[in-house]
Amino acid sequence: MSEWKLPDDVVEPSIEGAGGGNFLWESGVYDTNIKLAYLTQTAGGAYFLNVELEKAGEKFGRIRDKWCVKSGNEKGNKTYYISKDGKKQPLPGYQTAKSLCLAVTGEDFDTNMTKVEKKVIKVWDFKEGKEMPSEYPVITNLINKKVKVAVRQVIEDKRTQNSKGDWVASGDTKPVNQCQFFGNIDTGKTAEELKNNKDAVAMDKWATKNTGMVIDKSTKGSKAQASAADIMGDTSPPAQGSLFDTKTPTV
Repeated sequence: MSEWKLPDDVVEPSIEGAGGGNFLWESGVYDTNIKLAYLTQTAGGAYFLNVELEKAGEKFGRIRDKWCVKSGNEKGNKTYYISKDGKKQPLPGYQTAKSLCLAVTGEDFDTNMTKVEKKVIKVWDFKEGKEMPSEYPVITNLINKKVKVAVRQVIEDKRTQNSKGDWVASGDTKPVNQCQFFGNIDTGKTAEELKNNKDAVAMDKWATKNTGMVIDKSTKGSKAQASAADIMGDTSPPAQGSLFDTKTPTV
């Protein structure tokens, strides 16, 4: 079995319930182009799928989001976690990644992971304060594809490193965008609707309920951060000197 495929005994919730950027979009449903879809690994071993989306027909106003698709070393590097009732549940980020892949390619996330190629791409470097070229594993069959996305505007905690090197809530907040789920650009059908041959209604229902809303997920403390760490095992920045190192010269 592929290391990226969920085990058969994982209980999957609706992908439509699954689900941040440099430009802020109002909560709503958008037609977008996928500009980037690449993998990073944290110092603790967790894997993230990073995406950059731009509104169809616009060259600016791109948003970024990332989802944990495999837990860190402490949690066994799994695509799932064990819930309180003892059942295997897919990582929330894995479900979002699956929603994207099914809506765009009609294939599951693990199948798309067989089509990864290392590419030199420009990504934002926080130390440099600008985009810098570097080599990353890229899901090439997602690049420059169109997809509908339900985007939510969220208020969340800014994070900072404490004396132990852990990333914790700083006490300040920031607005971000989060991709909730995706739909096929032609039919508007979500992964669930495509899988079960249902009518395309989920996107419109979500838009009616959520367009223009802002959700405050800030902790004013640290409970939500701890919960995320419990599931993923690691939420630290990408590792330096990991498998994503490159000897490709910057250009």
